[in-house]
Amino acid sequence: MRRSTLAILCSTALASQAMTSVAIAGDLADMGKKIHAQCTDSGDQTEMMACYTKAGELGPAHQFLKDAFVGDWTVACTMWMDPSAPPMESTATSTVKTILDGRFIKETFTGNFMGQPFEGMGLTGFDNTTNQFVSTWMDSMTTGISMSKGGISADGTTLAFIGEMNEPSTGEIGKSYLVKLKVKDQNTHTMEMYEIIYGEPFKTMQMDYTRTDKRAAAN
Repeated sequence: MRRSTLAILCSTALASQAMTSVAIAGDLADMGKKIHAQCTDSGDQTEMMACYTKAGELGPAHQFLKDAFVGDWTVACTMWMDPSAPPMESTATSTVKTILDGRFIKETFTGNFMGQPFEGMGLTGFDNTTNQFVSTWMDSMTTGISMSKGGISADGTTLAFIGEMNEPSTGEIGKSYLVKLKVKDQNTHTMEMYEIIYGEPFKTMQMDYTRTDKRAAAN
């Protein structure tokens, strides 16, 4: 039986509405280059501080995460432990807030797995220096932390993360995974997770998020 750990359950769903605008994606393209172009290894303290200030600036990605993702959500969870077997289904809730003056968003996730209570916490942001979305996840099923990095598609509707996790059921360490985060509208988004190291990608998880505090469509 092929198994995938719960250690990264919904780990990157925090960023699933990260970008829905090609214009915004274009604004991000050269951020890291601009930071590095302004900084040299001169040892000048003022210059060094200016570089850190630039790296810590809030930009369009951070604002979009705040505007589109902060709130309360219900989650329909589908998980495939074996591609030939019926999936397991459950429901959960998610609350997302900003931290560090809007530089990151923090998700608190509450659900169940195989009849057992399950809690998780994830952080997602955009790293100005590397021009990448970054995400971490930890939960009550493991004692590890999953980390992943990703980028946005050209049409600004799909965010893809590549990360590593440890697999308790098989003993695999540093197992690679892919997460696709598909934006439907400002009130719904879907996270799909795949194993990517054994032949054809195997879909292990789908999380359908619905906002409980519904927002009207933008004019």
